[in-house]
Amino acid sequence: MEKRVRASAIERLDETLWNTLAARRAAPSAPGAPGLEHGTWLQRRYQLAERLGAGAMGVVWRAWDRELDDDVALKFLPGFLAWDGDARAHLRAEARVLLSLTHEKIVRLHTLQLDGRVPFLAMELLRGPTLAALRRERGPVGPTEALWLLAELAPALDHAHARGVTHRDVKPANVMLTAPVRERLGEPGMEAKLTDFGVAFVASECGRNTSIAPSGTLPYMAPEVLLRWKPTPASDVYSLGATLFELVAGKPPFLRGNLPRRILREPAPPLASGDARLDAAVRAALAKRPEERPRSAGELLAIALGERAAPGDRGNSLVRTLGALIRSWRRASQIRDWRDVGRHRRRAVSA
Repeated sequence: MEKRVRASAIERLDETLWNTLAARRAAPSAPGAPGLEHGTWLQRRYQLAERLGAGAMGVVWRAWDRELDDDVALKFLPGFLAWDGDARAHLRAEARVLLSLTHEKIVRLHTLQLDGRVPFLAMELLRGPTLAALRRERGPVGPTEALWLLAELAPALDHAHARGVTHRDVKPANVMLTAPVRERLGEPGMEAKLTDFGVAFVASECGRNTSIAPSGTLPYMAPEVLLRWKPTPASDVYSLGATLFELVAGKPPFLRGNLPRRILREPAPPLASGDARLDAAVRAALAKRPEERPRSAGELLAIALGERAAPGDRGNSLVRTLGALIRSWRRASQIRDWRDVGRHRRRAVSA
Protein backbone atom coordinates (compact mmCIF):
# COMPACT_ATOMS: atom_id res chain seq x y z
CA MET A 1 0.00 0.00 0.00
CA GLU A 2 2.78 2.38 0.98
CA LYS A 3 4.62 1.62 -2.26
CA ARG A 4 1.48 2.38 -4.34
CA VAL A 5 1.01 5.75 -2.55
CA ARG A 6 4.66 6.61 -3.08
CA ALA A 7 4.47 5.67 -6.78
CA SER A 8 1.31 7.75 -7.21
CA ALA A 9 2.98 10.75 -5.56
CA ILE A 10 5.99 10.37 -7.84
CA GLU A 11 3.72 10.24 -10.90
CA ARG A 12 1.92 13.44 -9.80
CA LEU A 13 5.26 15.14 -9.23
CA ASP A 14 6.49 14.06 -12.67
CA GLU A 15 3.27 15.36 -14.21
CA THR A 16 3.66 18.70 -12.41
CA LEU A 17 7.26 19.06 -13.55
CA TRP A 18 6.32 18.14 -17.11
CA ASN A 19 3.52 20.71 -17.19
CA THR A 20 5.87 23.39 -15.82
CA LEU A 21 8.50 22.65 -18.46
CA ALA A 22 5.86 22.60 -21.20
CA ALA A 23 4.56 25.99 -20.07
CA ARG A 24 8.06 27.45 -20.10
CA ARG A 25 8.73 26.10 -23.58
CA ALA A 26 5.45 27.54 -24.81
CA ALA A 27 6.52 30.99 -23.54
CA PRO A 28 10.27 31.26 -24.29
CA SER A 29 10.24 35.06 -23.92
CA ALA A 30 9.00 35.04 -20.31
CA PRO A 31 10.38 37.84 -18.16
CA GLY A 32 13.65 37.70 -16.30
CA ALA A 33 12.60 35.71 -13.24
CA PRO A 34 9.59 33.74 -11.99
CA GLY A 35 6.83 35.82 -10.42
CA LEU A 36 7.09 38.89 -12.67
CA GLU A 37 3.52 39.76 -13.50
CA HIS A 38 1.11 42.65 -13.34
CA GLY A 39 1.07 44.13 -9.82
CA THR A 40 4.39 42.63 -8.68
CA TRP A 41 6.44 44.90 -6.40
CA LEU A 42 10.24 45.11 -6.74
CA GLN A 43 12.52 46.61 -4.10
CA ARG A 44 9.35 48.01 -2.46
CA ARG A 45 9.59 50.80 -5.01
CA TYR A 46 8.51 49.61 -8.46
CA GLN A 47 5.13 48.06 -9.22
CA LEU A 48 4.86 46.28 -12.57
CA ALA A 49 1.96 47.53 -14.68
CA GLU A 50 2.36 46.35 -18.29
CA ARG A 51 4.78 44.31 -20.34
CA LEU A 52 5.84 46.46 -23.28
CA GLY A 53 8.03 44.15 -25.33
CA ALA A 54 10.85 41.61 -25.45
CA GLY A 55 14.00 40.98 -27.42
CA ALA A 56 16.95 38.62 -27.44
CA MET A 57 18.72 40.45 -24.60
CA GLY A 58 15.95 42.05 -22.61
CA VAL A 59 12.30 42.26 -21.55
CA VAL A 60 10.79 45.68 -20.88
CA TRP A 61 7.92 46.46 -18.51
CA ARG A 62 6.13 49.66 -17.67
CA ALA A 63 6.15 50.17 -13.90
CA TRP A 64 5.09 52.78 -11.36
CA ASP A 65 7.95 54.27 -9.38
CA ARG A 66 6.76 55.06 -5.85
CA GLU A 67 9.62 57.49 -5.13
CA LEU A 68 9.29 59.46 -8.39
CA ASP A 69 5.50 59.10 -8.44
CA ASP A 70 5.71 58.45 -12.16
CA ASP A 71 5.85 55.62 -14.67
CA VAL A 72 9.26 54.26 -15.70
CA ALA A 73 10.54 51.50 -17.98
CA LEU A 74 12.19 48.47 -16.37
CA LYS A 75 14.49 46.37 -18.52
CA PHE A 76 15.03 42.79 -17.29
CA LEU A 77 17.31 40.06 -18.56
CA PRO A 78 15.45 37.22 -20.31
CA GLY A 79 14.65 34.20 -18.16
CA PHE A 80 17.47 32.04 -19.47
CA LEU A 81 20.04 34.78 -18.73
CA ALA A 82 18.72 36.14 -15.43
CA TRP A 83 21.38 34.32 -13.36
CA ASP A 84 24.17 34.31 -15.95
CA GLY A 85 27.25 36.16 -14.70
CA ASP A 86 28.26 37.40 -18.15
CA ALA A 87 24.75 38.68 -18.84
CA ARG A 88 24.73 40.59 -15.56
CA ALA A 89 28.11 42.10 -16.42
CA HIS A 90 26.66 43.03 -19.80
CA LEU A 91 23.75 44.81 -18.08
CA ARG A 92 26.17 46.63 -15.80
CA ALA A 93 28.23 47.75 -18.82
CA GLU A 94 25.10 49.13 -20.50
CA ALA A 95 24.32 51.09 -17.33
CA ARG A 96 27.85 52.55 -17.24
CA VAL A 97 27.52 53.69 -20.85
CA LEU A 98 24.12 55.29 -20.26
CA LEU A 99 25.37 57.07 -17.14
CA SER A 100 28.24 58.56 -19.16
CA LEU A 101 25.83 59.93 -21.79
CA THR A 102 23.59 62.79 -20.76
CA HIS A 103 21.79 64.01 -23.85
CA GLU A 104 18.17 64.89 -24.44
CA LYS A 105 17.98 62.56 -27.45
CA ILE A 106 19.33 59.51 -25.56
CA VAL A 107 17.05 57.56 -23.23
CA ARG A 108 17.79 58.48 -19.61
CA LEU A 109 18.85 55.89 -17.01
CA HIS A 110 17.48 56.22 -13.47
CA THR A 111 19.18 53.33 -11.69
CA LEU A 112 20.75 49.86 -12.01
CA GLN A 113 19.58 47.09 -9.68
CA LEU A 114 21.74 43.95 -9.58
CA ASP A 115 21.06 42.83 -6.00
CA GLY A 116 18.29 40.42 -5.20
CA ARG A 117 16.57 37.89 -7.42
CA VAL A 118 15.82 40.13 -10.43
CA PRO A 119 18.48 42.32 -12.08
CA PHE A 120 17.08 45.27 -14.05
CA LEU A 121 17.61 48.77 -15.35
CA ALA A 122 15.12 51.52 -14.48
CA MET A 123 14.92 54.01 -17.34
CA GLU A 124 12.91 56.89 -18.71
CA LEU A 125 9.60 55.68 -20.14
CA LEU A 126 8.95 56.68 -23.75
CA ARG A 127 5.29 56.51 -24.67
CA GLY A 128 5.56 56.30 -28.44
CA PRO A 129 6.35 53.35 -30.72
CA THR A 130 9.71 52.28 -32.08
CA LEU A 131 10.48 53.23 -35.66
CA ALA A 132 10.33 49.54 -36.57
CA ALA A 133 6.77 49.25 -35.25
CA LEU A 134 5.83 52.51 -36.97
CA ARG A 135 7.15 51.32 -40.32
CA ARG A 136 5.28 48.02 -40.04
CA GLU A 137 2.08 49.90 -39.26
CA ARG A 138 2.32 52.85 -41.65
CA GLY A 139 4.78 51.76 -44.33
CA PRO A 140 7.54 54.01 -45.75
CA VAL A 141 7.88 57.66 -44.75
CA GLY A 142 8.56 60.68 -46.94
CA PRO A 143 11.85 62.60 -47.25
CA THR A 144 10.67 65.41 -44.96
CA GLU A 145 9.97 62.95 -42.14
CA ALA A 146 13.31 61.21 -42.77
CA LEU A 147 15.12 64.56 -42.51
CA TRP A 148 13.32 65.29 -39.23
CA LEU A 149 14.46 61.93 -37.87
CA LEU A 150 18.05 62.53 -38.97
CA ALA A 151 18.02 65.92 -37.26
CA GLU A 152 16.82 64.20 -34.06
CA LEU A 153 19.39 61.39 -34.02
CA ALA A 154 22.52 63.11 -35.35
CA PRO A 155 23.18 65.14 -32.15
CA ALA A 156 22.71 62.03 -30.00
CA LEU A 157 25.26 60.01 -31.98
CA ASP A 158 27.75 62.88 -32.10
CA HIS A 159 27.40 63.24 -28.32
CA ALA A 160 28.17 59.53 -27.82
CA HIS A 161 31.06 59.55 -30.30
CA ALA A 162 32.65 62.58 -28.62
CA ARG A 163 32.81 60.47 -25.44
CA GLY A 164 34.36 57.45 -27.13
CA VAL A 165 31.13 55.43 -27.33
CA THR A 166 30.03 53.70 -30.53
CA HIS A 167 26.44 52.42 -30.38
CA ARG A 168 27.00 49.46 -32.80
CA ASP A 169 23.30 48.67 -33.19
CA VAL A 170 21.59 51.71 -34.69
CA LYS A 171 18.40 50.45 -36.33
CA PRO A 172 14.66 51.28 -36.39
CA ALA A 173 13.95 48.99 -33.44
CA ASN A 174 16.37 50.98 -31.25
CA VAL A 175 14.84 54.38 -31.96
CA MET A 176 11.73 55.30 -29.97
CA LEU A 177 9.31 58.19 -30.20
CA THR A 178 8.16 60.09 -27.14
CA ALA A 179 4.53 60.24 -28.30
CA PRO A 180 2.17 58.24 -30.54
CA VAL A 181 2.03 59.30 -34.18
CA ARG A 182 -1.27 60.80 -35.24
CA GLU A 183 -0.46 61.80 -38.80
CA ARG A 184 3.29 62.03 -39.39
CA LEU A 185 6.72 62.14 -37.78
CA GLY A 186 7.80 65.44 -36.33
CA GLU A 187 4.44 66.54 -34.95
CA PRO A 188 4.54 69.21 -32.20
CA GLY A 189 5.73 67.74 -28.90
CA MET A 190 7.27 64.63 -30.52
CA GLU A 191 10.90 63.62 -30.14
CA ALA A 192 12.95 60.63 -31.26
CA LYS A 193 15.42 59.09 -28.82
CA LEU A 194 18.20 56.55 -29.22
CA THR A 195 17.88 53.49 -26.98
CA ASP A 196 19.57 50.16 -26.21
CA PHE A 197 23.30 50.67 -25.73
CA GLY A 198 23.61 47.00 -24.75
CA VAL A 199 26.33 46.23 -27.32
CA ALA A 200 27.97 49.67 -27.31
CA PHE A 201 31.74 49.79 -27.82
CA VAL A 202 33.79 52.02 -25.51
CA ALA A 203 37.12 52.89 -27.11
CA SER A 204 38.90 53.51 -23.80
CA GLU A 205 38.19 49.94 -22.64
CA CYS A 206 39.83 48.20 -25.60
CA GLY A 207 43.46 47.83 -26.61
CA ARG A 208 44.65 49.19 -29.94
CA ASN A 209 45.24 45.87 -31.70
CA THR A 210 42.29 43.90 -30.34
CA SER A 211 40.02 42.16 -32.86
CA ILE A 212 36.37 42.88 -32.10
CA ALA A 213 33.70 40.21 -32.65
CA PRO A 214 30.89 41.43 -34.93
CA SER A 215 27.96 42.71 -32.91
CA GLY A 216 24.73 44.32 -33.97
CA THR A 217 22.01 43.47 -36.47
CA LEU A 218 23.24 42.19 -39.83
CA PRO A 219 21.19 44.27 -42.33
CA TYR A 220 22.45 47.47 -40.62
CA MET A 221 26.02 46.32 -39.96
CA ALA A 222 28.90 48.23 -41.55
CA PRO A 223 31.36 46.22 -43.71
CA GLU A 224 34.30 46.86 -41.37
CA VAL A 225 32.30 45.49 -38.43
CA LEU A 226 31.77 42.27 -40.36
CA LEU A 227 35.54 42.13 -40.91
CA ARG A 228 36.08 42.35 -37.11
CA TRP A 229 37.68 45.77 -37.29
CA LYS A 230 37.19 48.11 -34.37
CA PRO A 231 33.90 49.98 -34.71
CA THR A 232 34.23 53.74 -35.15
CA PRO A 233 31.77 56.62 -35.51
CA ALA A 234 31.77 55.83 -39.25
CA SER A 235 30.26 52.43 -38.39
CA ASP A 236 27.31 54.14 -36.71
CA VAL A 237 27.00 56.53 -39.68
CA TYR A 238 26.62 53.49 -41.94
CA SER A 239 23.93 52.00 -39.67
CA LEU A 240 22.13 55.35 -39.56
CA GLY A 241 22.20 55.46 -43.36
CA ALA A 242 20.75 51.94 -43.53
CA THR A 243 18.03 52.99 -41.07
CA LEU A 244 17.08 56.03 -43.16
CA PHE A 245 17.10 53.87 -46.29
CA GLU A 246 14.66 51.41 -44.72
CA LEU A 247 12.30 54.09 -43.47
CA VAL A 248 12.04 55.67 -46.92
CA ALA A 249 12.29 52.57 -49.15
CA GLY A 250 10.40 50.18 -46.85
CA LYS A 251 13.32 47.74 -46.47
CA PRO A 252 17.05 47.84 -45.65
CA PRO A 253 19.53 48.23 -48.53
CA PHE A 254 20.47 44.54 -48.22
CA LEU A 255 17.78 42.12 -47.06
CA ARG A 256 17.99 38.79 -48.90
CA GLY A 257 20.61 36.37 -50.13
CA ASN A 258 24.13 36.06 -48.73
CA LEU A 259 24.00 39.23 -46.63
CA PRO A 260 27.64 39.29 -45.45
CA ARG A 261 28.89 38.89 -49.01
CA ARG A 262 26.48 41.51 -50.35
CA ILE A 263 27.31 44.02 -47.62
CA LEU A 264 31.03 43.58 -48.23
CA ARG A 265 31.01 43.60 -52.04
CA GLU A 266 27.87 45.01 -53.60
CA PRO A 267 27.23 48.74 -53.81
CA ALA A 268 24.09 49.80 -52.00
CA PRO A 269 21.09 50.32 -54.27
CA PRO A 270 20.24 53.97 -54.92
CA LEU A 271 17.57 55.58 -52.78
CA ALA A 272 14.81 57.33 -54.75
CA SER A 273 13.15 59.50 -52.11
CA GLY A 274 12.42 62.44 -54.38
CA ASP A 275 14.95 64.57 -52.48
CA ALA A 276 18.31 64.50 -54.28
CA ARG A 277 20.23 65.83 -51.28
CA LEU A 278 18.83 63.17 -48.94
CA ASP A 279 19.60 60.49 -51.54
CA ALA A 280 23.19 61.74 -51.81
CA ALA A 281 23.58 61.73 -48.03
CA VAL A 282 22.33 58.15 -47.69
CA ARG A 283 24.54 57.05 -50.57
CA ALA A 284 27.56 58.60 -48.85
CA ALA A 285 26.65 56.97 -45.50
CA LEU A 286 26.51 53.53 -47.15
CA ALA A 287 29.97 53.75 -48.70
CA LYS A 288 32.00 50.55 -48.22
CA ARG A 289 35.12 52.24 -46.83
CA PRO A 290 34.78 54.16 -43.56
CA GLU A 291 36.96 57.03 -44.80
CA GLU A 292 34.60 57.58 -47.73
CA ARG A 293 31.62 58.24 -45.46
CA PRO A 294 30.69 61.48 -43.70
CA ARG A 295 32.98 61.98 -40.72
CA SER A 296 30.08 62.34 -38.28
CA ALA A 297 26.32 62.11 -38.02
CA GLY A 298 26.25 65.91 -37.96
CA GLU A 299 28.08 66.03 -41.28
CA LEU A 300 25.59 63.52 -42.69
CA LEU A 301 22.79 65.88 -41.66
CA ALA A 302 24.57 68.84 -43.26
CA ILE A 303 24.85 66.91 -46.54
CA ALA A 304 21.16 65.99 -46.42
CA LEU A 305 20.29 69.68 -45.89
CA GLY A 306 22.51 70.77 -48.77
CA GLU A 307 24.90 72.67 -46.48
CA ARG A 308 27.88 70.48 -47.42
CA ALA A 309 28.85 68.35 -50.37
CA ALA A 310 28.98 64.58 -50.01
CA PRO A 311 32.53 63.12 -49.81
CA GLY A 312 32.37 61.82 -53.39
CA ASP A 313 30.95 65.09 -54.65
CA ARG A 314 33.74 67.01 -52.91
CA GLY A 315 36.23 65.15 -55.05
CA ASN A 316 34.33 65.98 -58.21
CA SER A 317 34.11 69.64 -57.15
CA LEU A 318 37.87 69.71 -56.63
CA VAL A 319 38.45 68.29 -60.10
CA ARG A 320 36.12 70.90 -61.62
CA THR A 321 37.86 73.68 -59.69
CA LEU A 322 41.32 72.55 -60.80
CA GLY A 323 40.10 72.33 -64.36
CA ALA A 324 38.75 75.87 -64.21
CA LEU A 325 42.06 77.13 -62.76
CA ILE A 326 44.05 75.41 -65.51
CA ARG A 327 41.82 76.92 -68.20
CA SER A 328 42.16 80.36 -66.63
CA TRP A 329 45.95 80.00 -66.52
CA ARG A 330 46.05 79.03 -70.20
CA ARG A 331 43.89 81.99 -71.13
CA ALA A 332 46.01 84.33 -69.04
CA SER A 333 49.13 83.12 -70.81
CA GLN A 334 47.58 84.15 -74.14
CA ILE A 335 46.94 87.76 -73.03
CA ARG A 336 49.62 89.94 -74.64
CA ASP A 337 48.27 93.34 -73.68
CA TRP A 338 45.25 95.04 -72.15
CA ARG A 339 43.22 94.75 -75.40
CA ASP A 340 43.05 90.95 -74.96
CA VAL A 341 41.54 91.13 -71.45
CA GLY A 342 37.98 91.86 -72.55
CA ARG A 343 38.04 89.17 -75.23
CA HIS A 344 39.21 86.46 -72.82
CA ARG A 345 36.79 87.65 -70.13
CA ARG A 346 33.88 87.28 -72.58
CA ARG A 347 35.17 83.87 -73.59
CA ALA A 348 35.39 82.77 -69.94
CA VAL A 349 31.84 83.91 -69.24
CA SER A 350 30.49 82.08 -72.28
CA ALA A 351 32.38 78.93 -71.20
